[in-house]
Amino acid sequence: VAPSSSRSVWVGGIDPDCQLDQLIEAFSAFGAIESCRILDSKNCAFVNYYSPQEADAARRNMNGVRLGMTTLKTGYAKGTTTANAATK
Repeated sequence: VAPSSSRSVWVGGIDPDCQLDQLIEAFSAFGAIESCRILDSKNCAFVNYYSPQEADAARRNMNGVRLGMTTLKTGYAKGTTTANAATK
């Protein structure tokens, strides 16, 4: 997938026991995170960066990475997500 102007990364395959701080720690290696939220009911999360370049780096580098007991899938988020950080 080509780089996008999106600052929001969709993360699928979230371990049901994954905590918000674990996700933020893993994804902050690619830049400052504006907000992050986990949708328990869908086993996915949205990580929003301040720049599209950071989001692209996270999407490329975190796809296929094991976090907890599952392997993550990443892509660009479709539509808009909440700008405010939410917790599990």
